[in-house]
Amino acid sequence: MIGFGVYQFVLRLMLTLLSAVVMAIIAAPVLPDAGRLLQVTAVLPQRVIYRDITTGVVAQVQTLPSNITSIVVEPQGNRMAVHDTNGHIVIYNLPEGDRQVFSNPHASRVVMDWHGEYLVVIGNDGAFNMNVNTGEFTPLTDERVRYVDTSPEQVLAYTTRGGLFLQAADEPRGWMLRRMSVNSPIYSEPTFSPDGNRLAFVADSYEPAERGIFIYDMEDHSMRKITPDAFRVVNRPAWSADGDRIVYQYITGRTSHLYMIDLETGRQTTLGETVPATVLVWTR
Repeated sequence: MIGFGVYQFVLRLMLTLLSAVVMAIIAAPVLPDAGRLLQVTAVLPQRVIYRDITTGVVAQVQTLPSNITSIVVEPQGNRMAVHDTNGHIVIYNLPEGDRQVFSNPHASRVVMDWHGEYLVVIGNDGAFNMNVNTGEFTPLTDERVRYVDTSPEQVLAYTTRGGLFLQAADEPRGWMLRRMSVNSPIYSEPTFSPDGNRLAFVADSYEPAERGIFIYDMEDHSMRKITPDAFRVVNRPAWSADGDRIVYQYITGRTSHLYMIDLETGRQTTLGETVPATVLVWTR
């Protein structure tokens, strides 16, 4: 016959386990039904991968040809544009894979940004809008730009050897937001929030406080850093549709650690590990 003391022990053990389970549920990060990340892997063969942000479930869409020099994905995640070594710009429908092929008269190095029905194409003679339906090119700037993004109000953010610039739609030249010099950080990947009121960009520097992902407010002109100083290599900032969160990757060796940051609270949530991505889009 089991004594009363054993019953007390079992009851206390069950209550302890139940309490631990409840505390684990409370402490676990709560992710909203936030949609999907579309990743294009940097390692060959390049693959298109969808990752559900809420569940972490990963699904490979397709393997890409080996002759691609650059890739950009539509914000909704339905189409992808690539520039290949034959000088063509190819528009793929995802996930079906059927495509349109356009010739490129501007000796472009990369396709960089997708806004509405236009791609921003960077060529040796400047940056251009390309209509994805007709293939028609219109000039944006004759600057030799490296990275570029376009806001809903058609404001350009771009980087050159000289720094990070902003350019209004009706202006022939941009104004310098951040200067690059021998000892200054190197700026890249300007990315507007969906409403165009904020600009995220990447700064690379030997100084921990000067490297990472920063956000510039277009209205009050404030600047703040959103990534930890300890993270040496971070890139690919991707905005949520409501502009409240950003996903980015932190690279260590051959591994990409995906993080999501709540911009109001500063809370960082890890989304898991993957291979480094050359494109990261929060589809909306």
